[in-house]
Amino acid sequence: MSTVNIRRYLDPDALKEIAPANLIALLKDEASFLEARGIILPASANDGELDCEVLARVFLSPDDIPQNLVENFHLVNQMSNKDAMDHILDQLSTLAKITGTLL
Repeated sequence: MSTVNIRRYLDPDALKEIAPANLIALLKDEASFLEARGIILPASANDGELDCEVLARVFLSPDDIPQNLVENFHLVNQMSNKDAMDHILDQLSTLAKITGTLL
C-alpha cells in the first residue's frame, strides 16, 4: 500500500473539510489512542465539536499513529479528487442498473 501524506492533516482546516460525522467515524476505532492524547470523541456530530487544533497536533508524530488510523486517512485522501468521485458514481450507477434499484 502506498503511504499517505499525513502532513496534509497537520492543518486543522484540512480536518474541518471532512464532515464531522464522517471524521468521528474515521476516528472511533482509535478512541483510546486519541483519549491518551487528550482528544475525547463526541458520541455523534450532534454531541459536541471535535477539537481539530488538538487533533492536528497528533499528526506531528506520524510514527506513533496506529496503522488503521493512517489507512483510514489514506482512503479519504485517495477518494478526495474528481476522478475518484466519478469512478464511485459510475460504479453506483452500474450497481443500480444491475439490481434495478435507485441508490
